[in-house]
Amino acid sequence: MAALGELAAPITTTYQLMGKFLSLKEHGVESIEHADRFYYWLKASKTAAGQRSGVVRAIAEKLNVFFHGLYDSDLYGDLRDDDDAAVAKNIWDCRNS
Repeated sequence: MAALGELAAPITTTYQLMGKFLSLKEHGVESIEHADRFYYWLKASKTAAGQRSGVVRAIAEKLNVFFHGLYDSDLYGDLRDDDDAAVAKNIWDCRNS
């Protein structure tokens, strides 16, 4: 597996990627903001644009099994594709409703 982006400490395993997602969670950070943080971290890490939202969703949903309440997919409505523009619009709509 190639290292993720151009990071000081490259991420080379799924476990490290899950750890990064968890490290972005802080007191008072709700589901949408947490997913946003991970999405924009992936973007800053120069990941493939068409894959970011799918990675965020997959990691968030998987970790929600172990840490119930970490991620709430219901906040994103009926969005079921990996289109980054649609995810960004949906995040915007959720924040401004």
